[in-house]
Amino acid sequence: MRSTLGGIAAVTDGIDVGVDVAAPIVRMRPAVYARAAATAAAITDPDPQVHVDGIEAAVDAGYDHVYTHRIGDDQETLVDMYRKEVLPSFS
Repeated sequence: MRSTLGGIAAVTDGIDVGVDVAAPIVRMRPAVYARAAATAAAITDPDPQVHVDGIEAAVDAGYDHVYTHRIGDDQETLVDMYRKEVLPSFS
């Protein structure tokens, strides 16, 4: 999985690709969380264009990192969709 994410990150310039962690290692001020909650969204739609639009909205709101995670064991399906249909929109 890490090599797949590394490969995707290596061919994209517009956004950073990363993985989620369960416990943050940096304490943030409540205002940071409030801003994130006001502009963040969980995209569950299978349509790749919905993901592209969501990422563009996050970038327009000032974010420079977008984290993607699929709940469950089948991470490869999401990674393949991003590699083929989402990330090329940001190259």
